[in-house]
Amino acid sequence: FKFHAVIGVARRGVKLYIDNGIAAIGIGIGLMTVVGQCLGAGRKDEAIYYIKKLSWLSEIVIIASCLLVFVLTRPITMLGGMEKASADLCFRMIVFITITKPISWVLSFIPAYGMRAAGDVRFSMITSCCTMWLCRVSLCIYLCRVWGFGPIAVWIGMACDWMLRSIIFTARFHSRKWLPLAPLAESPRHRLVVALEMLVILGMRPVTTPGKSMLRK
Repeated sequence: FKFHAVIGVARRGVKLYIDNGIAAIGIGIGLMTVVGQCLGAGRKDEAIYYIKKLSWLSEIVIIASCLLVFVLTRPITMLGGMEKASADLCFRMIVFITITKPISWVLSFIPAYGMRAAGDVRFSMITSCCTMWLCRVSLCIYLCRVWGFGPIAVWIGMACDWMLRSIIFTARFHSRKWLPLAPLAESPRHRLVVALEMLVILGMRPVTTPGKSMLRK
């Protein structure tokens, strides 16, 4: 029973986390189109400018959405009929994420959207996979098995993942090493990679039938 209660609390916390990041993810997807158009026209300075500008916009959106979710957490847990212990645990996790997410989330995701639009896909993919397995998986298991952490270990792992990604992607962005890859942004191969990535983000998969191709949820 305790295990299922912990899973239920973690699930509600993850749902609230997803809800307060949708708008910023949408900005990141739009940024890919903007950067692709700038680099396709040979305007590298504009691409850098819009990555910075939309990163600031995403930061504002994340802060607003985190505060909104923070305010609504108590009413949601009450309407959901959660027990007091579970509701308190969920609220503490939301407090933790409300503090850590505005600090590191934007730099760990938004600049990467722009760099992927420039063709720097491999670096982003390898970095994201490595930090995920190191922080979200390995660190979380270590905290739970060795130190006896509860669901908060998931959030600690995610926060560490964001912080590590933000440091790596910020260094990559300021190094400008992703800019020489810009001509690939117009290649058919890169367009296919970007299209497949957007399908994954939107939760869709390509389905091919005889004589035609369509998308299915």
